Amino acid sequence: NLALSIRKFAPLLEPSFAYVSLDAVAHSVMKEYGFNSVLCEVGICRSDDLKDDIWKMRWYIMLTITGFGLSVLVVDADIVFLGDPTKEFAGDSDMEVMTDHFFPSQHLLEPWVRVEDHINTGFVLVKPSVPVRHLLADFLDENWQPEQGGVRRDGMDQRVFNHFIVRQMTMDVPRVVCRFQDNTFGRVQQIVPFWPTRQVSIRILDPARIAHGMNFFWRRAHLLDPANIALPAIAHINGADPKEYFLRDRQVWFVDDWFERFNASSKFLLYSHPPGQDLPNDFSHLAAAVEVAKMLKRFLVLPNTMNCRNSPAYKAWNLDVTIQREPDGGNCTFDYFSWAKNLLDAHAGFVVESGVRQRPEFQQLLEESALELPRLAVWPNELHEGSAADWLDRLLPGSPAVAIIQEDITNVRSALRQALRIREWDSMTCIFQQFPHQVNVCRDERYVGRFGKVAQCDPAPGQAACGFNGFTCCMSFWGHSEKLEIFTGARWDLPCNCGLGSKCMLTKEHDITR
Repeated sequence: NLALSIRKFAPLLEPSFAYVSLDAVAHSVMKEYGFNSVLCEVGICRSDDLKDDIWKMRWYIMLTITGFGLSVLVVDADIVFLGDPTKEFAGDSDMEVMTDHFFPSQHLLEPWVRVEDHINTGFVLVKPSVPVRHLLADFLDENWQPEQGGVRRDGMDQRVFNHFIVRQMTMDVPRVVCRFQDNTFGRVQQIVPFWPTRQVSIRILDPARIAHGMNFFWRRAHLLDPANIALPAIAHINGADPKEYFLRDRQVWFVDDWFERFNASSKFLLYSHPPGQDLPNDFSHLAAAVEVAKMLKRFLVLPNTMNCRNSPAYKAWNLDVTIQREPDGGNCTFDYFSWAKNLLDAHAGFVVESGVRQRPEFQQLLEESALELPRLAVWPNELHEGSAADWLDRLLPGSPAVAIIQEDITNVRSALRQALRIREWDSMTCIFQQFPHQVNVCRDERYVGRFGKVAQCDPAPGQAACGFNGFTCCMSFWGHSEKLEIFTGARWDLPCNCGLGSKCMLTKEHDITR
């Protein structure tokens, strides 16, 4: 997907890019598409410790290529190019890097934020200067062993590199200085004794133009500047989970794999999700639609008209400017409120991203094989001697590829339950939805130590409660919900069960043997 995005949006850069393939299959696929692939197999190019090799790989590449006197741009595979990022470089520093901060001028290198947010190592431009090569070599030497004294090295090389840079900046004679726009972070030192002539300079790039996942996939931060509302040069899917869901839904998945995902027997369900609702009603309708999809044995095309105003991030993350204006009823997908991975895992095989509507293959199905579900008043008689499949065939003759529901989805669900003799909420599992105590940054020791115990974001009474598996509204990962309070002061106060707690009383009982 990365390579195809470069071919589409930055074709002049394609000849300069090479892709490291860690096995023969990946290498073959990349060569088949015509991309420059370097095969790095066990025993020839790397060791049999894959984790250690991946941990060191970007740093090896930077150090090796700068050794030939060349500048090198090293990017992660979960990046998409939406323009030419070389136009975003200032050209005045040894390294130019992306950041996971939203407001770098305010928060860059503050000690109370998570250190890994300062520099995102998924997009790094390195010049072949002597000071930066020494810096890279020292970093690799310091972290060469995956284990020391029985203690495993931190598995996130980005966090380790940030700690390393902070130490270099705070030495008696600082070896590194950082810049963002016109701001300088750290103490500028003209001469560094016992170090190659000068400091290493690192420029932090604009996170609206070299966008981290939170800024692109949720905030659409590139729309905040009325003078430049073009797509960002790159978007990193580091802040959203699952990655492929967000890439597909936000229309930046360029791999033609429709027929690997779906076949002639795949059936879809569309429904009208009413805009302008409060959170419990938004999720009651969504939960009803999921249940209807299960009863009809179809993929529910998830809605994109949920009410953005229900999000605690609505104004704090500027969604009122970029996603849904105040007078509008609803332009949000469910992932603005609830952790996408939970819903997609809990109801796998019955839900698909809302962005599938834009696919030409789906548009063709709408033209050739779509049928509106009959109005409730003219439904076939209830199931008696025939099978449920026979009854559904009478309801949707010819089994169209796309079934469309125009009536209130909650009424349709009730009618289907009655017709198919399905117990209320039989397809849902009620579980306790826990508050994410160890995830929210406003519970970190460094944050509480800086702002006091009163700043610690403990769960509100009743926020953690019983709800349906798959609907989890007190966390929307990563960076969207758990960083909201420390950067904006707005608390993510949605109920963990998305307002569906009362429905849990209607689920089937599960006998427990003690």
